[in-house]
Formats: sequence, structure tokens, C-alpha cells
Amino acid sequence: MTTKITIKPYLKEYIIAKFCNGEEIPVNFPSKFDIYHTIWNLTEKRPLNCTIDNGNIEIHLPKRREGKNPRDYNYISAKSQKIIEKKIEHLFLCEFHEFVTQQKQTQNIPYIDSIWEFVKIYSLDNISVDTLWKDYYRYKNRLFPKKKRKYQKK
Repeated sequence: MTTKITIKPYLKEYIIAKFCNGEEIPVNFPSKFDIYHTIWNLTEKRPLNCTIDNGNIEIHLPKRREGKNPRDYNYISAKSQKIIEKKIEHLFLCEFHEFVTQQKQTQNIPYIDSIWEFVKIYSLDNISVDTLWKDYYRYKNRLFPKKKRKYQKK
């Protein structure tokens, strides 16, 4: 059982590259990821006046031994889609920040080269390198804020 949701285009590219090996097939999240459980919690029975799903990415609904049957619980509301999008964005940013930091610390690769490598690995066309670079520096400044020097008057 699948359904379609709408997410940001660069997140769609990331998810397809990460979970579908770059192919346009329905995404099947492994059960070890938090997104799998979030989707399972957010599925609900389809309302009577609801139209057919439309979106830019198709996902497999979680099927567990017990609990909600995907044949009955196959609807994800607009509010739930935003929650799923936030979870995917969080996964994207965590992996991005970890990748760039690890490249710098272990192999001493400059930040900009690491960012270009990340964009190349996941074939990201809908987000610019400058945007990712600025996001990484904001992240870095949150972790290690710059301290202003305190000059003493004589």
C-alpha cells in the first residue's frame, strides 16, 4: 500500500538518493528510522469526501504485525505531511552536518569541498551550495559561538 505526499524538492531528491538508489520508485523507509514510526502514527482512516492522493513523492505505508492495517489507515492529512517533511528535513540536516564535520576533522578537507561532495553524492539540484554553506556556518556558530574580546581601558 502506498500514498503520495508533498515535500520540498531538494528533500525529495535526498530521499530518493538515500532510500531508492536514485530511482523514481515508492520509498520504503526501514523500520529502524524514526520516520517509519512517525508515518505509522500519523496514518488515519480516509475521510469520505477526500480525493485521491497527490504529491511529489510516493511512500510505502508501514505494515506491522499488529495495529493499523494499511488498507484501512492509508490517509495522511496536510498537517501530518508537514510533520513528516520536518522529520525528513531533520534527517537531511543531521546527515549533512555530520558529513561536513567528519570530512574536515578526519581528512582535513575544506568545508566547501565537503559540501560539494555531499551535493554530488545525493544529486541535489534544487538547493544551492551557498545555501548549504550558510546553513553549516549557522550550525557551527550555534555550537561554538564566537566570543568578543574584552579590551581593558588603561
